[in-house]
Amino acid sequence: MMGEGGHKEQQPEDWPTLVAKVMRLLLEFKGWRPEDIQSNKAPVLVMIEDADVVRPEHAVQMFRLLPHA
Repeated sequence: MMGEGGHKEQQPEDWPTLVAKVMRLLLEFKGWRPEDIQSNKAPVLVMIEDADVVRPEHAVQMFRLLPHA
């Protein structure tokens, strides 16, 4: 079944696939290089919350690297 925007709607049976992909990302992703962040051409809004896992100094660092934040 197609959802809004022509994307396949996620079904409960898809959950194990999603969890496996997220786990692989958590284990393998090493972060972005500053050059990768600086090469972004799209406008960006950097947001965190009071109880976020992202530390405020990391959000500020990312904001400073983004040319269109």
